[in-house]
Amino acid sequence: MAVLPPGCACACDLTAGRTRLLRLLTAPPVPDRAPRVLGVDEFAFRKGCTYGTVLVDVEAGRVVDVLPDRTSETFAAWLKEHPGAEIICRDRATAYTKAVREASPNALEVADRWHLLQNLSAAVEKTCHQHRDCLRKRAEEETASEVAELPEVTPMLLPPAELPRTQIIERTRHRYEDIHRLLEKRWTISAIARRLNLDRKTVRRFRDTDLDQMLASARGYRGSRQVVRKHLAALRAGTAEPVRADIPSPRKITSWIMRPRETLTDSQNERLLQVRLACPDITRACDLARAFADLVRHQRGYLLLEWIRQAEQHAPKPMKGFAGFLRQDLDAVTAGLTLPWSSGAVEGHVNRVKNHQASHVRQGLVRTPPHPHPHPAVIGA
Repeated sequence: MAVLPPGCACACDLTAGRTRLLRLLTAPPVPDRAPRVLGVDEFAFRKGCTYGTVLVDVEAGRVVDVLPDRTSETFAAWLKEHPGAEIICRDRATAYTKAVREASPNALEVADRWHLLQNLSAAVEKTCHQHRDCLRKRAEEETASEVAELPEVTPMLLPPAELPRTQIIERTRHRYEDIHRLLEKRWTISAIARRLNLDRKTVRRFRDTDLDQMLASARGYRGSRQVVRKHLAALRAGTAEPVRADIPSPRKITSWIMRPRETLTDSQNERLLQVRLACPDITRACDLARAFADLVRHQRGYLLLEWIRQAEQHAPKPMKGFAGFLRQDLDAVTAGLTLPWSSGAVEGHVNRVKNHQASHVRQGLVRTPPHPHPHPAVIGA
């Protein structure tokens, strides 16, 4: 589709803008029969409010039609009016599944591999969330053992660590000394403020606050004074708590599990090993997730049923739920792990719609379309 350059409408003495010109396009004809390999997916007219359905010829990589909603009734009606689809690539949306079984029962459904991995990742992350206490407990045990192995040392009264002599530190120290020297001479708050050219509130703060707290504030700390006071007292007494071990987030652990092993660094492999040692359930979820990812990458659909059986018997609850969903859609998932077809071409067109909408948002050109769905020519451009 040709795109008019900026200012072309004015040069041609047209009074319409770009958005209006797009609406005047003539819709391309929709073929009477559906393509042999049909891809279907939803997209948002307005995210969270209105959704439509885009239909794509997967072999040709072009948009066939756009439906005004994502209901099973609308998609089933389209399939009845346009027979001929032998393979239908879809995600795990139940509405599309219902429509295919009603209007085109002989078509082979193919579950999209990318969506399967996305669902698997969500199950792994939920497992890591549920067993975060295991990681925290192990970290505390390791910290306690490290502290116990340290030789007992008699607390010594050491001078406080020397702060870096920055300009703001030195100014705070000198101002504190000047104010307290005048206070010892029984000067009033107002007299000190006039003498040092300070606000009376500033003088009161220096009068009522310890020097250590003032220096901590000068270095950028804005928390509670009580916290600073307790921490300083613990440091001087040698009873300060050790720094807690860094526990990786569930999302980070999930990323280590879902990525191919060869892409992890030595540090990431070591940290994942510590996580596996801390929690048997996360270990089981990791092994199952990696086994399923291998089935997807190497298209070993014939091993899917055995994987589902293992997950249902020995997996944490989120992974069992994922396995149950796979069993309910077993034929389509098996086809997705066996055949070369997927919804990649459909996702490409959906992303093109998102980018098209985002560019209009940046330019302030978004308008509510007069028709309930966008123009197929725009989506397939």
